[in-house]
Amino acid sequence: MSPDEASPIDECCVLIPSATLEDFPTDGTDEEARGLLAAWTVLWHPELLARTRQTPTWYRADAPPEPDGARVIAVPSASLDQIPKNYRRKCEANPRCRWLDGADRSEMLGQLDLQSSTELQFEHRTISIADFFAIGYSLLQVQVMTRRLRYTSNLDELYLQTRVIDAAEAFLAGDAAKTAEALHDAYDALAEERDHYFSSDPHLIDLQLLTPDILRRALDDDWLKTLSPQTPTDGDDHGVLPRPSNVLIDAPVADEIAQATDGRYDPLKQMLADSLVGWAGGAPDAQVCFDALSFDDAEKALNEGLENATASIGTRPSVFARFTGALPSDMTATLVALGYVGMIPIDFAMGTGFGEESKVIQQGGGAEIESLTAKPIDAASDSAFLNLGARLGESIDGGEIATALLAHWPGKACDSFLDLRRAASWSVALGKFWTLDDYFRVGEKPYHHATHQSDHGHSDEFLGTLLRSKAPNGTIESFAKTFRESVIQESRERTVALASLVSGKSATEVSPRSASDDDVESASGILATALGAQVVSADSLCSAMMLINPHGVGCRVQSTIAGGAPAKSKHVYAATRHDSKSTDVTVDVTACGFSTVKAGERPASQPGLARRLFGGGEKNIADQHVMTNEFMVLSIDPKSGGVASVYSGGERGNRFSMRLVHASQISGNKSESEMVCDRFEVVTNSPVSASLRCTGKLIGKDKSVLGEYTIQYQLQRGSRLLHVTGNVTPKSTQPTDPWKNYIASRVAVVNDSAIVRTLVRDKIHRSSRRRMISPLGVLIDEAERQTLVASFGNAFHRRVGDRFLDTLITTGPDKDNHSFQFAIGFDTTDPLSTAKSLIAPPSLVPIDRVCKVPEQGWLAHVSPADCNLTRLHVAKRDDGKLAALVRIVNGRPSSARMAIRFCRSVEAAAQVRSGTDHERIHWTPEDAQASDLECKDDAILLTAGGHEVVDLAVVFASKSDA
Repeated sequence: MSPDEASPIDECCVLIPSATLEDFPTDGTDEEARGLLAAWTVLWHPELLARTRQTPTWYRADAPPEPDGARVIAVPSASLDQIPKNYRRKCEANPRCRWLDGADRSEMLGQLDLQSSTELQFEHRTISIADFFAIGYSLLQVQVMTRRLRYTSNLDELYLQTRVIDAAEAFLAGDAAKTAEALHDAYDALAEERDHYFSSDPHLIDLQLLTPDILRRALDDDWLKTLSPQTPTDGDDHGVLPRPSNVLIDAPVADEIAQATDGRYDPLKQMLADSLVGWAGGAPDAQVCFDALSFDDAEKALNEGLENATASIGTRPSVFARFTGALPSDMTATLVALGYVGMIPIDFAMGTGFGEESKVIQQGGGAEIESLTAKPIDAASDSAFLNLGARLGESIDGGEIATALLAHWPGKACDSFLDLRRAASWSVALGKFWTLDDYFRVGEKPYHHATHQSDHGHSDEFLGTLLRSKAPNGTIESFAKTFRESVIQESRERTVALASLVSGKSATEVSPRSASDDDVESASGILATALGAQVVSADSLCSAMMLINPHGVGCRVQSTIAGGAPAKSKHVYAATRHDSKSTDVTVDVTACGFSTVKAGERPASQPGLARRLFGGGEKNIADQHVMTNEFMVLSIDPKSGGVASVYSGGERGNRFSMRLVHASQISGNKSESEMVCDRFEVVTNSPVSASLRCTGKLIGKDKSVLGEYTIQYQLQRGSRLLHVTGNVTPKSTQPTDPWKNYIASRVAVVNDSAIVRTLVRDKIHRSSRRRMISPLGVLIDEAERQTLVASFGNAFHRRVGDRFLDTLITTGPDKDNHSFQFAIGFDTTDPLSTAKSLIAPPSLVPIDRVCKVPEQGWLAHVSPADCNLTRLHVAKRDDGKLAALVRIVNGRPSSARMAIRFCRSVEAAAQVRSGTDHERIHWTPEDAQASDLECKDDAILLTAGGHEVVDLAVVFASKSDA
């Protein structure tokens, strides 16, 4: 009905549960928020505005107006407890007073005798009563923001009221042009009010989350129609500001789109291609845990995710995001190299990964990228919209890039979110909606930097997912085996590449098969041959051998050769007679190098019993349950079978202990099991090596047998490493949280302030988490000394208390026998390379004793020690010159001045981050990102940032040029 046909109303008011707008509720249940915002906005119905000829007002719930005359009083559920006694009865006693309450706006509208919803079309805009609700919501947010931030209002309330009434009357009269003009003026008045305090506009991101099932259902519900922005494709907004939506397309959704053969997703793909709808994606499958991968494998996963998304959608994503799982910050450089302009590091499934600021610069690996780190707002929950304006205002006031990341499922949005979208089509008073691509390319640029975790932060879920999966590596033991195979393959490939570097031939020339197909012995034999050695059969002990070390750390290797002691040399640490025909030798092998050992004519001396007992000669390493070498004295507890103490380093006192534990619903450092040794034996014992074996049980508090174990300790001459191998068989099967019910190796250190650092993606990261994934192991840093727990692919570690660290061996309802191996390193250099060298130790290649080869040498060298050579690929360029692709990883978070040296003179080098291997091998100064690297003879000098991954294309000088 028209305002002339309806009776006038004296006032429309809402009773709010606060004394002022300064303390307007900012929290509460979703039900309370829905009712409060509904009560506020329902009174902005155009018919009510026309009949009152004034905008609605508010009162304190505990001091309401007298219910006389013609009134409409909206009462949200949050205010009911504050209403004076009998006040509702007084309202209902007045037939001209209308009491409104209800769960939402629709229910309240149903209590009013108002005309049905009407829509007017003006040019490209459809006007409805929702536009009036939206201006009511906008006014509330602007007023709350003004008062919350202690500003003085400059709003011309009389002008706003006049234009809103004009719009309502024009709307009821069916005059679309006058309605649009008046609403524009009203919304502009609110925008001007906000501009008095903040000249920058808040950024609004509508991000709709998808799963394959939800995507299928959404299409059936004509979801795509709601995605289309109101802006025509010619770029002219025609007075209607765009309100684009965005979608998150992760790997499962991309696969769903790619597998559809009926073209049902073609309209969505076209909208994404035309940038009518923004999107983010490019992530690998949700099962991928970056902490469980090497850097090369993590980079491969990101490449495959990008290729999958591009192939599925038909256009390349410019913003990276995952629905499940976050992205560690040290992979930033890889995202930049792949061409992403922005990223969302949030794990939406777990609700983690957001930061204190909304938009920041994320640095990592020597690169930086803009990152949307705003805490997601549930667009289906009204409670998040109570204080939206003030939150955005506070962000702007603090110098941040104010951003509201409004996440929801398709078709699941609350009335307040719809009000916000309506308001944003008229003005930017509450912000502007962006596509993600424009947000990062055109939006305001941040100047604050991120401080995100560099570890994955998804360990709890990954372990559970791994154990539930039916994959071949679906156990802790099999997962460790898979990781070890990856390290071994990397070692093979680098060994063949070193052979190419020595011989001056490409990898395909020195090896008829690909490096990944060669076993370790074959690859090492290829390198030995390239060095001039004649490889012989290894059917029996030989009198000469070449030790090949493809790792970035020098190694000390124990071996036995046929014959006497080798001639004295710097790389021969010690030699001891094994028997009348052979000699045990301890040999040092340089990093990325080799050492040669040839038996001498005279046998090594063998100290007699008296000399071993009374001094003057070498002693056996083991003495009952104590083992001693040049670097440590360790004691095995014969009653428990665990390591009782280790004395090593410059500081006095015991520094380390270890035992097996059965943990069940553990709390703090308490254990519900006791390690009892039934049998203790010395397996081997000599001046070269000793092994002690313990067999026993894990006993519970109730004396029940929780598990059986066999554990063996080995210590070698001149080594800083204690090798631990064994197996356990669980006897208790409790199907509970795998992180609380497991059998593990528990190590303890003295310092309760020790820092635990994980070895992930070829880098050393400080971790503050209690549960960690680190296949190579962990480094326990005690300031003056460091203890390496190399776990051989056993990836799951748990801090218990302040001094204890558990490395899980088996978990869950499982009675199978499980083998394990660890190595404990005391003050080792380069923990990363040391952990890898234990998985793929240097190879011993038997050679002909009469062939002339160098005694020792290096083929590639990187300094400082924490910078590791992780990839080396050698090939021939079209110009005939030998070239190599080299990857160096700075393992520490601090910058380093690096020197990379080769056994060949370097002609030129450049840093290349993109392109195929063939394209990068054939780089030119125009193609390279940095062609002015300093090259001196056989060395390349450069500076790398903390945790930076440096990819170099190196061209070697020919012999005539060298």
